[in-house]
Amino acid sequence: MHLKNVFVLAGGTASAQLILFLASPILTRIYSPNEFGLFAVFWSIVSVLTVISSLKYELAIPLATEKERNDIGVASILVLTMFSFTLLIVITALPSSISSYLNLSNDSEILFLIPLCVLACGLYQITTVYSATFKLFSQVSISKLIQSIVLIALQVLLFKLSTLALIIGQLVAALTAAIYLNSYIPVVFSKKSLSKMCFLITKYKKFAIFSTWSGLFNALGMHMPALLFGWLFGAVYAGLYSLAVRMLLTPVGLISTSVTKVLMSDAKGDLASGVLPRKILSIIVFLSYGIGLTMFLVSYFGSDIFEFVFGEEWKDAGKFARWLTPWIVMVFAVSPLGILLELFDKQKDFLFFQISMFFLRAIAIFIGYYMNSVEVALIAFSITSFICWSFLLYYLVKIFSISNGFMQYMPIYFSLFCTLLSFSPPLPEEIKFQVMLIFIFLIVGGYGFLFKKFRSLGWSLGN
Repeated sequence: MHLKNVFVLAGGTASAQLILFLASPILTRIYSPNEFGLFAVFWSIVSVLTVISSLKYELAIPLATEKERNDIGVASILVLTMFSFTLLIVITALPSSISSYLNLSNDSEILFLIPLCVLACGLYQITTVYSATFKLFSQVSISKLIQSIVLIALQVLLFKLSTLALIIGQLVAALTAAIYLNSYIPVVFSKKSLSKMCFLITKYKKFAIFSTWSGLFNALGMHMPALLFGWLFGAVYAGLYSLAVRMLLTPVGLISTSVTKVLMSDAKGDLASGVLPRKILSIIVFLSYGIGLTMFLVSYFGSDIFEFVFGEEWKDAGKFARWLTPWIVMVFAVSPLGILLELFDKQKDFLFFQISMFFLRAIAIFIGYYMNSVEVALIAFSITSFICWSFLLYYLVKIFSISNGFMQYMPIYFSLFCTLLSFSPPLPEEIKFQVMLIFIFLIVGGYGFLFKKFRSLGWSLGN
């Protein structure tokens, strides 16, 4: 993929995420933590099921011949439709058992929307890959903007429908984006396509056999915390957790994508020329300072910031954000480097890391549940995540021979300081505002010094 196309896609994703980010203070004032929590649990289920809904056959579209692309697109949509219909049958047969198991007994009617949401999101997933295969990158980027605008508009206009409005917004937004993409190069059904499907499904069965399970595990790892908080502690805590993570991880996702693209384009050449260790060190230090300075503010004033920005009901989400800062610093500084393990044939090591972290984090949350404390669960989850990412950082430092005194472990130092701040006693009300201003002043000054320092040393991602 050319660099221009990367920027087009990244720009669309960034703009769409920015719209959602800026709309959050409006949504939190018209929806309660309980409503958001029910939606978080519901959409986590939809997101996990969507990943496997087409058995990953859409990944074969770029690999197929030009004559096969439409047919494999048809096959993907047919598998998706059958999967969604099967979901509907299961939910219709066992509504009480499923709603009770998911702690949704009072809102069991929303379960019947899961198959429709999976179908809509799956269609968008397939049409996105199909459009990108035909190099319609601008259209894919625009579709993401359309999705965000429709989503926010419906969730605001239909707010009286409570959690149902949040679900309808996501459903219609995904369907609208899919229809928009399909209008450019449509996937056309025909008798000829149907006759080829069995052949193509067999030809590309490796995606169903291998990629489906890999995708499922990754999706479970991403959505497991919200599901467990909702299941074990109730929808309110799932809502508080989801808002805190959404606000903290949005910039992580945007910057990680950009750094990953840069590393992917140059990593092999940088290793051959001997500059890769220096570049990795630059990234570690730059991202550590970049997120660490901001997390200092969140780790001490998180509750006040969330109460001011999102409303009084969401003050506890700020408390959640405070406890999560050690993990956020590590994932911000280290996660973009994970692509190096993929590029240099260390996929098994990275998979072992993902599997280990998945089970350890689940155990951490269950410890909090058995101690009847959501605070213990959240803190244990954050500390476990911090330890896992610290081990990955140590592993990267060793295999790429990065050594510069203490600089390579900068994320750990920032995380530990955030931990100290998050457990510090609150300041007296009469001086809290002044201290917050001092924090902000130091952060802005720190960023200015950081960019100046890196520029003077030539420590940039492009050098």
